[in-house]
Amino acid sequence: EEKKQDETSTPTDTTAAAEEDWNVTDNPPIIQYNPMTLGNTEVFLSLFNKGKNQIIDGEIEVIDKDRSRTITKVKGNEYLMLPDPKSKTGQIVLVCDIFGYKKVTQEINYPLPLGDTIKSYVDLMGTTLVVNFNMERYSKGEMGTLYNVIFHNDAAIMLPDSKKELNGLLAFMQESNSRRIRLHGHTNGNYNGKLITVGPDKNFFSMEGAVTGVGSSKDLSFKRAEVIKEYLIANGIAADRIEIKAWGGKKPLYDKMSVNAKKNVRVEVEVLAD
Repeated sequence: EEKKQDETSTPTDTTAAAEEDWNVTDNPPIIQYNPMTLGNTEVFLSLFNKGKNQIIDGEIEVIDKDRSRTITKVKGNEYLMLPDPKSKTGQIVLVCDIFGYKKVTQEINYPLPLGDTIKSYVDLMGTTLVVNFNMERYSKGEMGTLYNVIFHNDAAIMLPDSKKELNGLLAFMQESNSRRIRLHGHTNGNYNGKLITVGPDKNFFSMEGAVTGVGSSKDLSFKRAEVIKEYLIANGIAADRIEIKAWGGKKPLYDKMSVNAKKNVRVEVEVLAD
């Protein structure tokens, strides 16, 4: 004889009990502001190298177009709110200038960004505005500047903060064994005086153990380009892939007495072969 089912319980009791424990909530509604401005719209700045199919790490300079001044710098590949330029037109210029890649400049309208979605580099993803920066590597004949490689005064010794951009140059050289470059060293003005160089321990980022001598501005510009070459060699790059050209103060970007004179002190990288 079949055993009778307990009349006090049913097969659905367990399910019903479980349902009582569920906490079901609806997704929050998507809020679309009207009008849509960058003051109420999240932005995603996408830095991407299509050729290599990879995301690029870097910063973007946010510029007030009307006043030609930098408002701030923001990190790429993050969701953020862009600052209000509080200008007549509301135009913002976004500049992505990462060493090893061609500079990319995009414009966007702060008060009316929805109209910018017709531009090839702007997409609307839900309520997020996506600004795309397709980053392309330097090619043969092109030149970039190591603006963030900074030297101690009168020295061919770099400050520790220079390492990030140096490693960007190193990665650029590691991508292709056939890639060759020429390093152009420049100073601010012409002089003869103290010249400090790295010692035998090859401490590229400290004055400890440095050697003090004398030299001209051309000598200093050569030594500064040379220490970058030595850093690359120390990290596995063949010496015959790197040439040096020393200019001293012969090719200034600004007058040596101007407020921008420090920018004359630089090392440029010319791509000789891909």
